[in-house]
Amino acid sequence: MMTFALVFATVWLAAKYLSAALPKGFWYSCLAAIICIVAALPIGLGVGIIVSASGIGGNAVRHGEYYLDGIRTGALAVLVIPFVVAFYRRKRGIA
Repeated sequence: MMTFALVFATVWLAAKYLSAALPKGFWYSCLAAIICIVAALPIGLGVGIIVSASGIGGNAVRHGEYYLDGIRTGALAVLVIPFVVAFYRRKRGIA
């Protein structure tokens, strides 16, 4: 669960930053989504390695489970990223 939260928070922040940093436009939105999609799996693997090396789970959790959990969460983040980028790049109405 902690790996899930760390991976999604990191990918969410990357998508939010890229959405704000790039100019408006369809192709820049696609570029932001592609950059975040490419970064999602290494981020997931990196978080899995860090959590595994820190030994947070103790003896109850095998080390390989954190690696797989990080990769699986990165794969789930790939499905969510385009929606996050679209959410942050939408046109806001007058309110």
